[in-house]
Amino acid sequence: MVIFLDKNTLFTLDNISKVVAMFVAVFTVWNIIINSQQIKKLNDEKNKTEKFEQAKFISTWSTEFGGNTQKVNLNNADNTPVYNVFIFLASSQNRNGKLNEYLKFAIGNDVQRYATYIDVLPPGNYQITMDSPGVAAGGTHAIPFMFFTDYKNTQWVRYPSGKLTPYNDYEETFQKLGFNPPYGIGSLEEK
Repeated sequence: MVIFLDKNTLFTLDNISKVVAMFVAVFTVWNIIINSQQIKKLNDEKNKTEKFEQAKFISTWSTEFGGNTQKVNLNNADNTPVYNVFIFLASSQNRNGKLNEYLKFAIGNDVQRYATYIDVLPPGNYQITMDSPGVAAGGTHAIPFMFFTDYKNTQWVRYPSGKLTPYNDYEETFQKLGFNPPYGIGSLEEK
């Protein structure tokens, strides 16, 4: 069966098909953009999760205060060691301070430092004894924070608040504040 259409009808059908094709093309491009954004978001979340994979299992806290020393727990709940670990003490009066303020308190001067270095923190729960400013009137005490390098060679800081953040070249920061090698090596006591 053959249908004959006049010239105006063909022109109208042609225009309709062009409009439909344009809508399909716009929808396809829009869909590709939305899908690409969702894939990028998922990949970013996966990369962030992988980046924090080991670091999220590393923590520190104080357990005992006695005179001018305090016991500090170091926990590596991962199966892989972390390296180049620096433990510092910050004043509890300065909980929301900036990192350099924490470091200035901990590094202090050559006579009195509230800092300890551990080459390797193996998996497990350990304790170290550190020099401490002691407990002052009003409950002021020292809170530990730490820097470390994970097995992927990513450097981290775990703030006194517990916040975990990547931090590149932390030893360079220490040296600018006058804390230079050789560092005093702390002694791990298995808990």
